[in-house]
Amino acid sequence: MELRKIQKSDYRDIKVIYTGAFPHDERVPFRLLRKRAEQGRADFWIISEKGKNIGLVYLVTYKDLAYLFYYAIDSSYRGKGYGTKAMKAIIEMYKKYRLFLALEDCKEESKNEMQRIKRHDFYLNCGLHDLPYKLKEATVIFFIMGIGIIGISVIPGIVYGILICVIAAFPMALLGIIPQSIVADVAEADSYATGENREGMFFAARTFAMKFGQSVMILQLLYLV
Repeated sequence: MELRKIQKSDYRDIKVIYTGAFPHDERVPFRLLRKRAEQGRADFWIISEKGKNIGLVYLVTYKDLAYLFYYAIDSSYRGKGYGTKAMKAIIEMYKKYRLFLALEDCKEESKNEMQRIKRHDFYLNCGLHDLPYKLKEATVIFFIMGIGIIGISVIPGIVYGILICVIAAFPMALLGIIPQSIVADVAEADSYATGENREGMFFAARTFAMKFGQSVMILQLLYLV
């Protein structure tokens, strides 16, 4: 078995494996996966056996995190140990990262309940463990598994939420209140200096600048995602 980076000649075979392994609502357009990999923004690996492409691995890394976005073995090669070998090779290759992935909840009643349980057990046998988090992708909610130190915490999620709210409250209050009061003072000073009331203009300019900044931020986030 060989694990290697994808090449242009591999895309046709891998697309067939990709579309066959994941339901429609869990699939990102394949051209987007290809584009991100070619831009160097994702790691796209091929699992091959004797020159035949039998699986794919797609990861996104950020600092010391590695998110296993897609992992699949061709249906005709499942149950023969290729998946376990490839997964352990990936774990070894990314051992300097905190590796994690998202799975359908195996404790939730569903039509493919046994398949979910087998998939969960597979990753447990490969050394991953359950993490106390969930992730939403499109319309599907997944639970998280990982390896390394990620997610090991004695602090409940609700406590994290309260801490974030408390820490963020003061700067949010400053950013929401102080600029408004400054604009009011500027408008008042301008009316004394010019004899004209132009409060609407000042507040409109401030609101426009704020909305423009929000729009730029959203566009940047869309580009990053």
